[in-house]
Amino acid sequence: MKSLQLQKDDAWLKIGMSGKVPFHQFVHTLIYNYGIAHDGDHVYLKAAAKNDQSVFTLNGPKVDCTQMLLNVFSNFVRVVDIYDVWGSGPCTYYATENVTDLKLGGTRTENIRIVELLEFFPRLEALTIFESKKFIKGAKSGSIKLNKLFYLYLHLTPDQLHDLMTMQPPFHLPETVVISLCANKVVPLVSTFITSPRVKKLELVIEATYSITADLLLQLPAILKGFPKTEIPSIKVSWKRDYSFYDCDERERFYHILRNAKFHVSVHMEFEETVFVNGLNTTPICSHLRSIGFTEDQNKNKLTQTLNLSRVHLVHNIKHIDLFQKQKQLSS
Repeated sequence: MKSLQLQKDDAWLKIGMSGKVPFHQFVHTLIYNYGIAHDGDHVYLKAAAKNDQSVFTLNGPKVDCTQMLLNVFSNFVRVVDIYDVWGSGPCTYYATENVTDLKLGGTRTENIRIVELLEFFPRLEALTIFESKKFIKGAKSGSIKLNKLFYLYLHLTPDQLHDLMTMQPPFHLPETVVISLCANKVVPLVSTFITSPRVKKLELVIEATYSITADLLLQLPAILKGFPKTEIPSIKVSWKRDYSFYDCDERERFYHILRNAKFHVSVHMEFEETVFVNGLNTTPICSHLRSIGFTEDQNKNKLTQTLNLSRVHLVHNIKHIDLFQKQKQLSS
């Protein structure tokens, strides 16, 4: 049954309904191997698999289905991925109590009535949201109750992180939390954060383009104190910027901040630098980086260095990209 391909003529459904044993195999295959994806105006099945955090993701090839198949499958699938909804919300056949993993993404996530949508999924265990404004508002008002949740991914601005960590009554965060934070400013009033002792695994992803706020990096120990029971927090810093002759100074400033940071626990940090060199000769740049301890990873086209800075285990990766050269290759 697992090896069969879903067809538009609903042949798979007919086989599944042909007897008790085929039906149980049919349901088992759906539950553990497929989910529903909604991308704009298109709805289809995709292969589902658990990642290293035990969260289902849809990353297989899409399978177009008839409306009849989708109506049947929605009673069994556990994974729903909604991306770029044009209207006010997803179709009604997503309303199933079996769904445990829900992902909401895309540039038009604001069109989804998130508070109302989450009421359809009382068994939700893993939730990923890339536009979190309505979620924060619903959590603050007490309208969102996710008692079975063990994994939560939120994409937040510094102001939204403050709102999440200071709301009264507190929102009960699950055991595993991933926060993607836009690094355009500092987080206001970190000292007023209410602690979240239920969180055991924390990943903080900091995204910056062209400029990164050093004061935000200085806040990291205070932010992590809001999660006192985390084992080894993970921090990932992604910084995309143009090359500068002052790179060495900026890099040393970054290391200095980490050496002197007063983290209450040991921290694993990955610092991913993407540097746009655009026509520059990278040979002397790479030679200097190798002279201070970086090694070249030919397979991944980057330089990397591992450092232990006080309570921070740092993996620092630098990748140089020449957009001019890429444009020439595309036009040739």
